[in-house]
Amino acid sequence: MKLSNRQYNFIRIAVEVTVIIVVICVILYFRFNRERNDVTSFDENWTVTQDETKSTGVKLSEYEFPHIMSEGDVILLQNVIPKTNNDRVSISLLVYLSTVEVYLDDVLIYEYGEAEYQAGEMVGSGYHFIALPDNSAGKTIKIVICSREDRAFSSIPAIEIIPTQSLIASFARQHIVLLFVSLFLVVLGILLMINSLFGIFIQKQMQRLIWIGAFSFLIGIWSLATSKTLQIFSMDLQLNTTMEYISLYLAMIPLLIQMYTLRKDSEYWKRLLLWLAVIMLVIFAIVASLFHFTNTIHYCGALGTFHVIMVISLIIIIIAARKPLKDMDASDRVLNIGFVALFATGVVDLIRFVVQKYLMTNDQNLSKSILPIGALIFIVLLLMSYLFFVYNNILEEENRKTLTQLAYHDRLTGLYNRAKYIELLDELTDGEQDYVIVNMDLNGLKVINDTYGHSQGDLLLTTFANNLKDVFKDEVDLVRIGGDEFCIIGKEGDRNGIEHSLLKLTRVNRDASKELPFDVSAAYGVASSGEVADGDAEGVYRLADKRMYDMKIKMKQSM
Repeated sequence: MKLSNRQYNFIRIAVEVTVIIVVICVILYFRFNRERNDVTSFDENWTVTQDETKSTGVKLSEYEFPHIMSEGDVILLQNVIPKTNNDRVSISLLVYLSTVEVYLDDVLIYEYGEAEYQAGEMVGSGYHFIALPDNSAGKTIKIVICSREDRAFSSIPAIEIIPTQSLIASFARQHIVLLFVSLFLVVLGILLMINSLFGIFIQKQMQRLIWIGAFSFLIGIWSLATSKTLQIFSMDLQLNTTMEYISLYLAMIPLLIQMYTLRKDSEYWKRLLLWLAVIMLVIFAIVASLFHFTNTIHYCGALGTFHVIMVISLIIIIIAARKPLKDMDASDRVLNIGFVALFATGVVDLIRFVVQKYLMTNDQNLSKSILPIGALIFIVLLLMSYLFFVYNNILEEENRKTLTQLAYHDRLTGLYNRAKYIELLDELTDGEQDYVIVNMDLNGLKVINDTYGHSQGDLLLTTFANNLKDVFKDEVDLVRIGGDEFCIIGKEGDRNGIEHSLLKLTRVNRDASKELPFDVSAAYGVASSGEVADGDAEGVYRLADKRMYDMKIKMKQSM
């Protein structure tokens, strides 16, 4: 079966995604695997001062904060730089929404965020890579972290010492799974949106891929930002953090719109719920952005509100997506599995976030989000659901064409049949366009059936029909009304062109007769809509039929 444009689009998308992801994976594999892993843990023997309380011999990854850091809270970390096998090393420090100052033997060697804070802007979250001067071993390092937002953080991940030349490679290796998943989601989203924007002009239903692509892209960007792997491409912590929040706040919108397109035939109240959820999220994103960029309330301050809206939206999706099992096709079943996977990982990730931030603050295993994995599973299943949908549409289209072919075409000759002829006459009567009708009567069909048998009679019919197709091609509608009666309908009103083609048809029939045991000929009459009052199609046909009989009489008289 010939591939449709839709099928070509999917093949192209699959090839593009596969090639790009393979290239990215190969490049990153060779780029990062060739570096030596010389990371030194710098997690123990810290002196921590918080709320004028000093703790010594602290292991940072196990240190329990007395309370979550609020705006203005300060924590002081102090230690001695250990000796390493490398001369040039950097410290890797992950800090959230806080300014940072680093001193080496009381000399400031690094600072971040104070200018942004003084300007009223949000201070970014991320890894701080602090290059230590040569021969730093044995010197005292002091790190001053000042929270610039409420509920900024409640733990400090283990600090590491990394050779400066392998800093990015080591960082990427540490987050390799999330890096690949995030890049896949971003690249897939871009490709889906680009392909669907071009394909929408060919197949309207390609618009669904726009929303799948937008969701994939936004979740991919959020995953890169929240895992801090975006720092491989951009070291602007404020920009990265802004992208983290805004991509998260926008991601649910294309998902809900996609859900609406899939449930257009659902009850009105379900569709209304989906639109209300979309409007709620759009308003939230606009208001949060206005507050953020006017430095009234930064994006991070709206996170709690977003969590509530997200839970409500997920509940709405579940309600709107619900269908009785007996009414589900393969596309619906796969889609529902995808939504269950997304909902489950979303709920688990929200619980993980709350537990890690408020209850088990020193458990670093809870710091990594599983939502990108759930989103990847969901998007793959969503694409599978769409493929099932397209496949079902192709089958329905082929079945429709087959039924149309049977309903409107004569099985023997392949020309239109009487049912289509009646429909065409109705269209001509209702229309304002000039037209020409040619009524034709095939000569000798009954005699040939009686003399040579019905198989030869069928040969006469098919030969004449093929001659009609060869002469007139797609310029007119060709109809076998029944038996030996045929009709030509020219909607452009080009009577001279049709009469010229009829003369050519007579020559073609004469040539065909030389190879058959009987003659192929027909009488015909031509009439145009301008010859009949009000252009009534039945009247035009009757006039053409009268002229056909006049010609038939003349043909008999000349024999």
